[in-house]
Amino acid sequence: MVAVDSDDVVVRGVVAGAARGVILSFARAVQRVAADREGTRLLAEAAGNIAAAPVAMSSAMASSGRENHANG
Repeated sequence: MVAVDSDDVVVRGVVAGAARGVILSFARAVQRVAADREGTRLLAEAAGNIAAAPVAMSSAMASSGRENHANG
């Protein structure tokens, strides 16, 4: 039978708890980075759509104007 010192058990528990805390903190940080990247991608996509909207609208209006003129 192996004798277990209670101080040894406490130290192991503290080390295990600290390691778990570090791992959980790292996992949360990775999730935040992933969320930030996704948010940045969505914002960039939305900004691109907003920037392209006037061009698309004026192109559609010009096309519609040509159709109306041709049919008029």
